[in-house]
Amino acid sequence: TEMLNPWRFATVYYNEKTAVRQSIIELQNYLEKDNVYKDYYIDRSYNRLMQLDVFQTIKPEIKEIEGTNKIEVHYYLVPSKKQSVGYK
Repeated sequence: TEMLNPWRFATVYYNEKTAVRQSIIELQNYLEKDNVYKDYYIDRSYNRLMQLDVFQTIKPEIKEIEGTNKIEVHYYLVPSKKQSVGYK
């Protein structure tokens, strides 16, 4: 786990080698630790991840942490299919 900024962090779990470094994904995260949640931050994070143009599907899932007033946001990212060009 790389960590660039202690207030903006991401833990990335993946099944296959990713096309994007974890630090790049982290920089697209606008939900900051100990900040008040706003829908705007989810939308902005989603849009920035889409702009990377490497994911086919991006699904944010908000999970409330029981017994606290905190949440976790999980992003399920499906990589885009690689495109190739062939010549005959």
